[in-house]
Order: sequence, then C-alpha cells, then structure tokens
Amino acid sequence: TACNYLTAGNYTAKVLIERGNGSAQKNVNIAVQNNQPPTARIIPDASQCGPGSSGSVAYNRNCLYTLINESTDPNGPADIASSAWTIKDRVSQQVIGGASFVCLSGSLCSWTLQGVSLTASQWYTAELKVTDKAGLSSLATRDFYLRQDILVDFFCSSNSAIDAAFLV
Repeated sequence: TACNYLTAGNYTAKVLIERGNGSAQKNVNIAVQNNQPPTARIIPDASQCGPGSSGSVAYNRNCLYTLINESTDPNGPADIASSAWTIKDRVSQQVIGGASFVCLSGSLCSWTLQGVSLTASQWYTAELKVTDKAGLSSLATRDFYLRQDILVDFFCSSNSAIDAAFLV
C-alpha cells in the first residue's frame, strides 16, 4: 500500500510483515517538508576581458565575459530542473536577438557571452530564471555595460617621427 503525505509534518508509518504463523512490526518516522523555491543568483566574471574590466563593465573585443550561475535550492541542487538565460536592452527591456537559452536536466549552467551580437557602448540586463522540479522559480537580474574597445598601435617612420594609428 502506498501512502501520500501531502501536508508538511512528522508522521509515523507502521510496517507490519506477516508470514505464516510469524509477524514483525516496525515503526518508521517520516518527516515531510514543503517544497521551497530556488534562489537565482548571477555572478559576473570579466576576468578574461582585459584591463579596466570589472563585474559590471567589460570590453567587447575578444572578451570572454561570463555570467556564472550560482543559484541554490533549499531542497538540494538536484531539485533544480532548468535555468533560463536572457539578455535584454536595459532601457527598453527588449530581448536581444539570439541572446537567450535554456539549460535542462538540473544543470546550473553559466553563460560566456562570446559570439552574442551585442552593441558596444550600451547597458544590458542579464536575466536568469531558475525553476525547480515542482515548478517554483526565482528570477535574478544583473546589469552590465559593454565598452567600446580602443586599440592604439605605434610605429616608427623612417624620419624617426612617431605615427599612431587608432582603431575603433
């Protein structure tokens, strides 16, 4: 016989085994907890973005700006069913084309923004929605600014004057 304990609380289940003329009985204590929602958490990592980059500011040229998923669930990490990432324009809150994805199967996937078409000199909002197996969810957002990269190359000319080429 199956028992469904739908309300949180402490229960005692009695297990009775009978065989022929003999029997055995055992009491089993069962603690039932209500499902708790996960907590979404984004940690930005601009360490691969060069000098001057920080958690909320990154250069765009050859930058490996990573949004780390450090979400938790009080019911344990295996209770997280999916993580959904989206990048939005911070002002209009419109989703940037091609800047979203979902991880299933309980993964706490992070996202390295490489190959995502983001315009430099603009603020963005990263959004992370984490959902548990019971359908409870949590949303976290993190604003970041993508700087325009400026490169300066110097070279000497034949007359010993220094010329500079600026690339934007």
